[in-house]
Amino acid sequence: MSLSGASDAYIDVSAAASFCSGSTWSVEWWVNLTAYTNAGANGSYPPCTGVRFLGNKTWLGGSSRQGGLDLGIQHQNQGGQADVIYYWTGNNAQYFSANGTVAPLDSVAHYVYVMNGTGTSHPPSIYVNGHLVANAGDANLLNAPTIQSTLQIGSIGWNFGPLEGVIGEVALYTYALTAQQVRNHYNVGMRV
Repeated sequence: MSLSGASDAYIDVSAAASFCSGSTWSVEWWVNLTAYTNAGANGSYPPCTGVRFLGNKTWLGGSSRQGGLDLGIQHQNQGGQADVIYYWTGNNAQYFSANGTVAPLDSVAHYVYVMNGTGTSHPPSIYVNGHLVANAGDANLLNAPTIQSTLQIGSIGWNFGPLEGVIGEVALYTYALTAQQVRNHYNVGMRV
């Protein structure tokens, strides 16, 4: 599915909104991004740029963030993160990969985010093109997201701009994918 990067261009997948209701779950997607867009409604949350892959509710402005699911790439962030896969559930519960761990623009990439539980003994796993990438977030802050009735692919979020590019093969799982399963999915996808 091709998305234009406009704030009202997204895919509604609300029927699957409770896939992440437990402490273990996974999401994977293939994407070819053409640009990073400004975060916040109408680009009003600079200097953050990036793209939101999956999230609850389109952010329409204001300073109050609601708990929920926010998952995407932050290209530039006021906190110093650059080119990271970023997961946020509200109340400063955030987790992200190390800087520079995303694929370059205009290239096909496979991303997987695996929630292995909550707390420091179960940090999430983040994969890019079948490989586990270094994590830099504080797993102690993580919790399961507040389930909302809305779930969108590519919509604008507090920390992310809307998706500009092509996204496909989005899969949501109510369990944690293993490293071998992730690698197998990537290898099969590269043969297509």
